[in-house]
Amino acid sequence: MGAVTTLVLAGLHPELPRAILLVDPPDWWMPEKQATPMDAERQKMIVQWMTDLQSKSRKQIIAGQRKAAPRWSEAELEPWADSKLRFHPQVLRIFGPNPAAGVDWKSLLAKITCPVLLITADPALGSIVSAESAKALQALLPQVKLAHLPGAGHNIRREQFEPYLAAVRTFLAELPG
Repeated sequence: MGAVTTLVLAGLHPELPRAILLVDPPDWWMPEKQATPMDAERQKMIVQWMTDLQSKSRKQIIAGQRKAAPRWSEAELEPWADSKLRFHPQVLRIFGPNPAAGVDWKSLLAKITCPVLLITADPALGSIVSAESAKALQALLPQVKLAHLPGAGHNIRREQFEPYLAAVRTFLAELPG
């Protein structure tokens, strides 16, 4: 959930970040779309999922995620579960039909001057960024470098840690200075 914050910071204060990294963020930069019944259903599913998680114990959350995501390392499960227990339900309001309404993304993104790495994965496995939306971001921000990591859904670093780390290291190594 840090991508919108990162993009806004880099757009409002381009002198601050030396580079930014976006890992499968919602594609708020895409031209406004009309909310569809599928969007409303996805919103309901996310709200229900978080509500269900918060009704469970830490141990139950960890056991459930271990079963749902067997490729995650044990080191990821406890902090992930803790974050779900600390999550405030008000944050779920971001999953409304147009969470980034009011932000002039084209203008904001035009102010970003630092290098940007966008890491994407497979929408069929739950990744958010499509090839179309990645290209749209690149059109708005020509300095965007793309790293597509197949075999992962939205939790790219948890599902493809070594390729993720390699992409980040390569990006950082190519930064000037």
